[in-house]
Amino acid sequence: MDINFDSAQISLIESAIKYTFENFTNISKKIGMKVSDKIKFEKAIRNYVENYVHRNGSIKILGMTKPISLKDLYINLETHSPTNLNKYESINSLELSYKNENTRRLNVHSKNRRSGVEVANCDKYLCVLGSPGSGKTTFLKKMGIESFFVKTKPFFLIGNKEESDLKYNYVHECIPVFIELKQFKYENINLIEIISEEFENCGFPDPDKTAISFLTNGKMLILLDGLDEVPNDKLNSIISHVKNFSDKYRNNRFIISCRTAFYRSYFSVFNVVEVSDFNDEQIIHFAQNWFSNKTSTEVEMSERFLSNLFNKEYQSALELARTPLLLTFLCLSFEVSDQLPLKRGLLYKRSLGIYLEKWNLEKGVFVESIHKYLNVDLELDMLSEIALALYKEEKIFFSKMELIKLISIFLSKNEKLKDEIGPSQVLTSLEVHKGIFVERTIDIYSFCHLTIQEYLVAHYFQSKNITDELVDGYLFNPKWNEILLLFSGISNSDQVLRFSVNSLNDYSSKNDMLIHVFFVIDKHIIQEDNEVLNFSRRVFITIFLLLYVRDSNETNKMDNFSHFEEIPLKIMKRLGYDVDFKLYKNLNRKRTVSILQQLQKFTFLSIDIVPILKKVEMEEDLKISGMPGSRNKQNRRFINLVLECLGFDTKFFSFGSVRMKPLIDYLQICDLIIRCKQESIIVDEVNWRLYCKKLLSNFEEHPMSI
Repeated sequence: MDINFDSAQISLIESAIKYTFENFTNISKKIGMKVSDKIKFEKAIRNYVENYVHRNGSIKILGMTKPISLKDLYINLETHSPTNLNKYESINSLELSYKNENTRRLNVHSKNRRSGVEVANCDKYLCVLGSPGSGKTTFLKKMGIESFFVKTKPFFLIGNKEESDLKYNYVHECIPVFIELKQFKYENINLIEIISEEFENCGFPDPDKTAISFLTNGKMLILLDGLDEVPNDKLNSIISHVKNFSDKYRNNRFIISCRTAFYRSYFSVFNVVEVSDFNDEQIIHFAQNWFSNKTSTEVEMSERFLSNLFNKEYQSALELARTPLLLTFLCLSFEVSDQLPLKRGLLYKRSLGIYLEKWNLEKGVFVESIHKYLNVDLELDMLSEIALALYKEEKIFFSKMELIKLISIFLSKNEKLKDEIGPSQVLTSLEVHKGIFVERTIDIYSFCHLTIQEYLVAHYFQSKNITDELVDGYLFNPKWNEILLLFSGISNSDQVLRFSVNSLNDYSSKNDMLIHVFFVIDKHIIQEDNEVLNFSRRVFITIFLLLYVRDSNETNKMDNFSHFEEIPLKIMKRLGYDVDFKLYKNLNRKRTVSILQQLQKFTFLSIDIVPILKKVEMEEDLKISGMPGSRNKQNRRFINLVLECLGFDTKFFSFGSVRMKPLIDYLQICDLIIRCKQESIIVDEVNWRLYCKKLLSNFEEHPMSI
């Protein structure tokens, strides 16, 4: 056959031919077939293996320049019981499970997972469900390739050999045939004819008899991909044919794939499992495989990629990476720029585009005619309105009735839509064909990813050009931070920064504590002709206020207060001033002197710190006992000296963490504003310096209530 293969494919084919020839020969003997022409038989086997590997042995998606062999890339999928098919659960219980997971993952049922290979080994009739891009098709193709190698031994053992084989290697001696069900859009299905035709094309003698012999003796692995891709008018006939075929040739092995939202218990004798989201280990393994396929330089790229992906600031990207299709997209993006895009708004926009258009187009999936009325732009507008309505009420999970109502509201506002399509049709399209909504349990839905919902909310404000409403309403609500960051990456970033700085300044000007703090700090900092540097110095000094409160007896009044002193350092690093400063948990004379020296070096204090250094050196280190509070007492003593050096009256902080909350709020919003700037596509640097200058606005100090 005139097919060009790369070296990896050639190696795979040669190994497969060796084992497949043994399998064919053994099977032929068992079923009484006589192989009169061994050379012709071997050539037919070669053709069969080459055909299978050529069609199914690699992936090339999302604009990849060349295919990647499944052998090099494939990660063993894990599966779980599809609880949403047969279990009622309340929204409250889903939300509780989600909160207990302490992640951004919405699929809270992916527990008691089993290896996909193990399930395929144990179940003769298997139906594999999953969301778009979850790896169903790849799993079927891989099982076919695995069936060529049933004689191979596992590379490593876990437990005894039998257990290892079942979990990591396909153990059944079968001949695979992979069939895409979407091809029966216009013609009737006949599985015997398909198998016979495949044998004939490869040069097997008497292909009809060969096909029936193998089927009768249970030696075929029938892989039926994409039940959800079958047109509605063909669905019943295809289901009926597959049922009859699997009944007649029940000794063979069958695996069917289907999108979860589409499946309705069509095959009673088939065990049904659902593909689980990738866990951290699978993501790491996939990335290592992906980049090890490249040059030695790019092998190191996997470490950089994973370091980016598992960074706290990329939690949303990590959430997307749990879907194999979107993890592939992230790897492709990283190859281009050697970093995950800081402009996450654009990243998630492209991810949503994969769901709405690109993936179905690449797969050639049949889509219902609903889309001549509801195009992608209208679809996006509708999804944005739905996402916003639910997000305002802090709803991650919602009922089908509520979703139908929101779709109806949108359709009713469009004269062309309201009389042509119904909300149930729209939901079916978005759930089944696009995978935007996922039924988590009976009649309870969520968006496919929390990140997609957040992006759609940001898109709503961007499409309506109402930056002021977003900032004024939600700047001080931490649950909306991600929305503001995404919005900054897809909109007029100068507006976001201007409105945010104005709002923060308005907040600061009305708070006595902040006015006092900034008045004292700015009085002792030498101001330079660099607004960003001056702002960084102000932020740096707030560390000592936070350290003082951290070690006070009041810290229990604010959850996790001990981490807030890290915020100023994060802000400075984002601004380009990565100061080598240690947040000591235990202070003594030597460390306090070091702190004062770093303070002088970075902030260029206008005061002479020599007297305070001498005062610190005269202090005696306390012996830290095991008694509660002894460490905090010494820390406060030394930090108190630093604050006195800066001119603060520490009596003002006797109210502890409660009194300091405005400063923490201020710093968190400053950090958010800087992150919004980083997310922006283009920011006028002149304007940015003006915003920093505005943040440094001096407020007139007035008497404090201490």
